[in-house]
Formats: sequence, structure tokens, C-alpha cells
Amino acid sequence: MRKNFSVRAQEKKINPKKILVFGIFFLTAVFFFVFHKSILPIEKLEINGLFLINKEEIAKMVQINESLLSIDKEDLTSKIFSLGFVDEVNISVKLLNKLVIQIKEKEIVARIIYQDKKYYLTSKGLLLSEKSYIYKYNFPEINLKKKIDSQRLILLSYHLALMKFYDKNFFFKISEISFEGIENSDIFIICNFKKYIFNWNLQFEDFLKMRYLDSLNLSYRVYDLRGKYILTKES
Repeated sequence: MRKNFSVRAQEKKINPKKILVFGIFFLTAVFFFVFHKSILPIEKLEINGLFLINKEEIAKMVQINESLLSIDKEDLTSKIFSLGFVDEVNISVKLLNKLVIQIKEKEIVARIIYQDKKYYLTSKGLLLSEKSYIYKYNFPEINLKKKIDSQRLILLSYHLALMKFYDKNFFFKISEISFEGIENSDIFIICNFKKYIFNWNLQFEDFLKMRYLDSLNLSYRVYDLRGKYILTKES
């Protein structure tokens, strides 16, 4: 009986090695919990891919000297998407002290004015309200007197994006887009030197009908963009 009691007593003895390991683990956990915000602080912030959005609007979402370990990438990504003009976000760390945010913005093809409010039309037909953090670039402006069908806006955005693809300086030539006053035409684009007429079903023989735009003898140039005709009246 005494022998059995002695064996059990030895089994119940606490192993000092286990205590040491547990103690080190506990202290490490406490140290990390208390001091993790000072480990690997953000010393540099790099934001790439911005054209429309003011960089400061993104920068103020990140606190310099905050630990890279405490950055919630999912939360930061969600905040950036909430700006409304963003298509893609990628967040990464470089050199253990730099946070890099790569952004792909939505492609804007026109600025729409309706009832004294301004909106931005994307290449995919989305309408975004104007924000204070958006730079006012030279986008074609569309003044709407009444609402138009959403499908027509989608077609408009598609063709404007197509024009931008074929002519990188297209937006710099245009000052206004109007839906008013042009017979047999869907969109009339006015600029300083040229007039552009968009018509989804425009045929070559229809060009003579456009002569009423000016009584002078004017030459016309035709662009065929993947089956969509664009008529240009030269200055």
C-alpha cells in the first residue's frame, strides 16, 4: 500500500519544466497584447492608382506609426470601397515598415447634370453622385432636362468608353453632350472645333440628312467603331 501511495504522489508532483514553458507562453501573450501596437510601426504609406480620388481621402484612413500587425485589411478595404469610385483594392506590406495600397478606379466617361445635381457616369453604366474628394477633370457634360431610360445610359456609357479607347484625347475635345434639337440623332456632342453625332443605327446614306446643321459646304468624316458609325463634321 505504501508503495502504491508513493507512486501516486510522484505522479501528482508538478513538472517544473511545464510550469516554465507555460509561464513563458503566458508572459509572451501578455507582452504581445500590451505592446503589439508598437511592433512594426507604419513608417511609410504608398497609395497607387489614383486619378479621380484625392489621395488624402485614403491616407486619413491609415494612422502612421500604427503597427502593421494591428491593421485590419478587410476593414480598410471596405472603407476604401465605400468611396464609390473604386473597382479593386489590394493591400500589402513592404520592407516591414511600408503599407502599400493599390487601387483601380472606375472608368468615368461623362458628368451628368440633372436638377442642379451632378453625377458621374461610368463605362459600365453606373451613376455615382459627385463627392468633394473627386477631382473635377474635363469630362464631357450632359445636361438632362428629364430622366432618360437606364438602358440608354448604359448604351451611352458603352459608346463613350469606346470612343475613349480609339481616341485617347477624345474627352479633351468635348465640352458638352446634348439630347436636344438634333433630328434623327440620339446624341449630339459639341466641342470647340468639331461636332460629333452619335446614332446607333446611322447608315451612310443618312449623312445627307445631317446637312441642315450648317448651310455651308462642309466635309464629313466617318468612323466605323465595331459597326457603330460616328459622323464627324470638320471645322
